[in-house]
Amino acid sequence: MPNNMHDSAMMICYRECLSNLSKFNDGEEYKIFQFISKIERIGKMIDANENILHCMCTAKLDGEARRWYDDNMSLTQCVQQRSLPRIHHIPSQHRSFNLQSQSSTSRRNIQHIPTEHAASNNSPTMNIRQYGPCSICQRNNHRTIDCYYKKPFGCFLLAGTRDGGHSSKLKQHPSTNYNTTLKFSSPIFINVQVNGKRQHAIIDTGSAVTIINQQLLKNIHHKKFMYKYKSHKSANSTSINIIGEIQLEIKIQGHMILILADATTNLITNLLFGNDWITENNVIIDSPQRHIFLTDKYYQIIGATPFTKPPDLHLPILLIDEITLPPYSEKLINVKTTSPIKNIIDVLFEPAHNLYSKQILLTNAIFKMENNRSQIMIVNVNDRQRTLSKNTKLGYFISD
Repeated sequence: MPNNMHDSAMMICYRECLSNLSKFNDGEEYKIFQFISKIERIGKMIDANENILHCMCTAKLDGEARRWYDDNMSLTQCVQQRSLPRIHHIPSQHRSFNLQSQSSTSRRNIQHIPTEHAASNNSPTMNIRQYGPCSICQRNNHRTIDCYYKKPFGCFLLAGTRDGGHSSKLKQHPSTNYNTTLKFSSPIFINVQVNGKRQHAIIDTGSAVTIINQQLLKNIHHKKFMYKYKSHKSANSTSINIIGEIQLEIKIQGHMILILADATTNLITNLLFGNDWITENNVIIDSPQRHIFLTDKYYQIIGATPFTKPPDLHLPILLIDEITLPPYSEKLINVKTTSPIKNIIDVLFEPAHNLYSKQILLTNAIFKMENNRSQIMIVNVNDRQRTLSKNTKLGYFISD
């Protein structure tokens, strides 16, 4: 793809991500660092310099957070203090992770003794206590036991989509560098045992948390359910209603894994493994071999399972009206399915791959179907306009 097309598409992604990032006004220092980290990742899409990143910070920080930023810290100093190791993106049909030496046995069972360094009294900034790297997120500005990422909050999105986020809980796992790419991938399905019941599951490298559907939960034996109401958002801002948390026993090739999962009433699939499960179990996603591998703390393989074809119903999604897309533009379009749907349901949309060759982009996303119809965003990254005729097949929706 020519550079000007790529740059324009990246600018579209940058605008979308920045506009969807709500203002932040929390006064807690470590949360401010995490929010600034998100701003930096968005800025990397357009290779933003320090001045642009500073403007982004001042535009998105508010209240106590803005006062703290103005009084104590420049963006450069924040970035230097993070000293965050990255996991590099490996282009493939699916996202694969080259997991680094960071490993955590459990979000709730890691202990770490901090090494404190005295801050210089001559520093023009605030006298901030320094610690050794956190065992969970590798930052130096807090203790492991205080790390935010021990908590079960997070955003929800499906593989290949950008972060939709929730205005109060927009958190990604910080150890993963999500390099933006114009090649979107399909969801990864595997077969596992959940509390002794055979079940297919989606692996979602973009979701911060593992989520189980309430309907599956009703059909398996499980431990005490912890009611805790909150909300995640998918890539197109569809709400994922969380009603509580439950500990699950996941078995892959005889290897047992315990994971704390959020339970929801309206997930499109029965079970979704997020980045918490991927990171805690040193999961390697090998797209060329179409396998996932579980490794121990020394990165020796202790379990593996192949990708599987989803057993769900696939129905085509069609364009309702003919559309013309100007060069380097995006548009919310009306779509329909050929199978009648009487009720409002959430479905997982998977784009048709033939559109990529035409440089027409759609993302894997969850959206609501009502009376056969819904809307989805489409992007033209060509330097000339593109016309799509009525009833063009845009992809499929997947539903249990």
